Amino acid sequence: MAMLQKNSTIDRRTFIAGTVSTGLVMGLGAILPGCSREEVVSEIVSGGMSKLFSPAVWFEIDASGGIQINIAKAEMGQHVGTALARIVADELGADWNDVSIKHVDTDPKWGYMVTGGSWSVFTSFAMLSNAGAAGRTILIEAAAKLLGVDEGACIAADSRISAGDKSISYADIVVQGDISRTFSDEELAALPMLPAADRRLIGMQTASVDIPEKSTGTAVYGIDATLPNMLYAHPMMPPTRYGATISSIDDTPAKDIPGYLQTLRIDDPSDTLQAWAVVIAESYPAAMKAADAVNIEWQAGDRPSVRPTFLLRAPGLQLIVRVAYWWLTTEMPLQRGKAPPIHYRQHTEREPHCISRSNRPMRWSSLSMANATFMPATSGSR
Repeated sequence: MAMLQKNSTIDRRTFIAGTVSTGLVMGLGAILPGCSREEVVSEIVSGGMSKLFSPAVWFEIDASGGIQINIAKAEMGQHVGTALARIVADELGADWNDVSIKHVDTDPKWGYMVTGGSWSVFTSFAMLSNAGAAGRTILIEAAAKLLGVDEGACIAADSRISAGDKSISYADIVVQGDISRTFSDEELAALPMLPAADRRLIGMQTASVDIPEKSTGTAVYGIDATLPNMLYAHPMMPPTRYGATISSIDDTPAKDIPGYLQTLRIDDPSDTLQAWAVVIAESYPAAMKAADAVNIEWQAGDRPSVRPTFLLRAPGLQLIVRVAYWWLTTEMPLQRGKAPPIHYRQHTEREPHCISRSNRPMRWSSLSMANATFMPATSGSR
């Protein structure tokens, strides 16, 4: 899968920090065209947020020392909030017990928002590390002035700045300090980031901050979102990805299901979804039940016999599978012609997606997680 490219004329980031009535707010993002860093800081100080600044990451330290890190990635059960917050908190020198997360809304100010392909940590690590390092630098500068020490003698750890026998908490820095600071893109790039050996959170045993609400059922997911007159849809896919056509659709059995409305063929101008249909109902359960009841006849494309077992006959893939298995479990010797079963899990979320169609919102149910076990062919297969 090719990585999506962000199409934007704004690619230079600025780190902004300002003391407000509720605490210290800091963010890394893009200043909108025609605006200055001074204007943004002034607006932040007066209101706590800015319409002139589009933050990719935004975090706050309140007067009690609480650190809230805003998460601009979707939560789909992968605990992405904890993963991203740890990057910021580690560089910031935060006590993990002081950290909380908040999943942001879809306001355009958060910039390019996409979650998929296991990219969240990979594509955000450098940016979040820069943001945390900039925050740590600002706190050290403010603490050095308050303590009357040299900045070079200061160490940030456990939500405190220490220099010899002197120390001050982040909470006291926020209350006593008067911070108004920006970093340019060049200054951010020059900031030193923590060596891996000095990290206290990344790669270490830490409590997931988003587990409690998931365990108690108070977490809010996309599936919990509702709109007036919302409809629900379930996709019906052909047996082959390319070249298939729909011969007929018989929804007679589904008409007895309360809430079922209709089944539509998807006419995709881009030809990405070939021969797809969608079952529409007034409730999620009705859409799922109707999908099982609707009978669709497909004419398969020109590759109906291609299966995972066929693909696994490729010698190159066999080699990868065997080496990977040997690497993971050296207790079992690697033997020619013998390969372990492969367990495949489709990498997708379970919950439905919400969309809007015409004047009535519609929620699409996602595809079920696919699980299967395949036995690779032996090395002599062709």
